[in-house]
Amino acid sequence: EFALKAPSALNKKEISFEVNDGRVKAIIDSKNHGYEDIDLGISMLHFELGAKKEGHVGNWHNENGSYIFY
Repeated sequence: EFALKAPSALNKKEISFEVNDGRVKAIIDSKNHGYEDIDLGISMLHFELGAKKEGHVGNWHNENGSYIFY
């Protein structure tokens, strides 16, 4: 919910999340005029803040070019 309400560079919300085996992967859905990495970082931060608020402490890890939260 935090990530869904987070701002993005051009308010296009081009980031989604995939849940698999208790791990969450952040995904860039489409190009956003060069702002993809900024939108990804904003969304990942808000996801992490929301998770911590609900008692789920974890960190983002770069695995083969993908960002995974666990």
